[in-house]
Amino acid sequence: MNITTSKEIDGKKMVVTVDYPIGEDLNEAIQKYSEELVYSYYRAHAVVYIQNVVRRLMVAGKNEKEIQEEISKTVLGVARPKIVGDPVVAFTNRFQKLPDNEKKKILKKLQAAAK
Repeated sequence: MNITTSKEIDGKKMVVTVDYPIGEDLNEAIQKYSEELVYSYYRAHAVVYIQNVVRRLMVAGKNEKEIQEEISKTVLGVARPKIVGDPVVAFTNRFQKLPDNEKKKILKKLQAAAK
């Protein structure tokens, strides 16, 4: 299988295509690498996917019960609807992580908008 990867290095985009035999389907992958290894890769990817969804729900201000309800409806491989949460909570979570100089700029803009 051809696998293409791109990366910007020193301002220049580099694109490399390599050939790696990952298998054409599940059966071929299992035959080539073992059922345990294929499941291990699937499980690792599934865990990372669920963790990313949970993080987005946390940023959206959802509590643990709401997050569990959303995760219970999640199907791997099926696109999720856009996560909509409390915009104030989402903003506050992001704002707290900013450097002080960025916080000051944003506060000035908010004060000006409030007038």
